Parts: sequence; C-alpha cells; structure tokens
Amino acid sequence: MDRTVCNWGIENGLHYLRDKSLHEDATRISNPTLAQNMATLNNLVVALVRRRGGRYLLDARGFYSGSPQAALDLVFRSHT
Repeated sequence: MDRTVCNWGIENGLHYLRDKSLHEDATRISNPTLAQNMATLNNLVVALVRRRGGRYLLDARGFYSGSPQAALDLVFRSHT
C-alpha cells in the first residue's frame, strides 16, 4: 500500500471522528493558534479514551461529562 494513501486514511478517519463526536468543524474559533490548541486537546481526548479501551467516543463523552471525577482520573492517573 502506498504510504501517502495510508497516511491520508488515518488523517481522514481521525478528522471524521473528531468532527462527528467532538463537533470540531462547528467551532467558531478564528485564531489559528487557538484552533491548533483545540485540535491538540481533541486528539488527547481521543487518545485517552482509546487508551482506556473505549470504542465509542460519543458514549465516552456522555459518560465523562456526567462524571467529572472519572474524567480527572482519566487524565491524571496512570492506567496500565
């Protein structure tokens, strides 16, 4: 498989996930630096949920938004 095609597939898949689950494209952030920071935070959210074995970002988003302590534990506690 062509490496460029593989990289675009990963990028498109991640973008779709961030847009549909985290509504990234709906943001009204116009400052490029802030937009990049928000994209970085969204990537962190995706990585943390996946690291914990989460498969569905929308479900995780709903759970963690209603359980702030669990969200903090996800970020600050090491889970192996």
